[in-house]
Amino acid sequence: MDPARSLVTPRRLVQAFADRHGIDAARLGLPATAVLVPVYPLFRKLAHVLKATPLDTWAWKRPPLYVFDLDNGEKGVLACCPVGAPNAVIALEELAAFGVRILYFLGFAGGIDGKVAPGSLVLPPYAHVGEGTTRYYRDAPLTFPDRGMHERVKRGLERTAGEPPMGCPAWTTDALYREWRDEVAALARAGVCCVDMETSAVFGAADVLSVRAVALLWVSDILTLEGWTPHFHEDALKEGVNRYAEAFAVFLKNRETG
Repeated sequence: MDPARSLVTPRRLVQAFADRHGIDAARLGLPATAVLVPVYPLFRKLAHVLKATPLDTWAWKRPPLYVFDLDNGEKGVLACCPVGAPNAVIALEELAAFGVRILYFLGFAGGIDGKVAPGSLVLPPYAHVGEGTTRYYRDAPLTFPDRGMHERVKRGLERTAGEPPMGCPAWTTDALYREWRDEVAALARAGVCCVDMETSAVFGAADVLSVRAVALLWVSDILTLEGWTPHFHEDALKEGVNRYAEAFAVFLKNRETG
């Protein structure tokens, strides 16, 4: 599908809103490196550890885009979007349209019992497509991160955090309340260790948009064949986020992004 034929483009849509705030298109350019987060508390945590501040030319966004320093005088951008594959890909399209070429997607996922524990960090080598956004970008049952970025993140976090994130595939769904027992069991047998609502679409759209993308997912709740257990407010998740968020900031600011 040719994106040039779309009647709505990210540049036109962003400019329509920026115009209302007196922001000229020439001032909307973004750094090449971006971090995208679909959960606001995690966005605030990353803004803190990255020492990020609102980006004036994108202050009209809610929440605004933030900017942070990298170690050689370059900048990175931190963005927040609502939960779900359509929202993540809308944000990705806008970031890409204004200059982003390297994307770190950081979010939460439900773990599959026996494979991951609450607070664990997962670095998926691929994602099973169970959402509807990917089909507008490519027809594929699986989508993949940029291989080079995936390996650098794995090695970098092993160095900065003391151990690498878990390298098991994710499943992405649109239907939070339709995660059927039989489907989860079949995916678990295929090696899937977690489920989220964005990753497969981020991988698929990024590839089409020539953006190099990778995902990191904290396990915030657990699915078993008997039911579901939340861990959103427990120490294990808070400790996992704190540990790996700090390690990620060190990794990123050392320009392990090439």
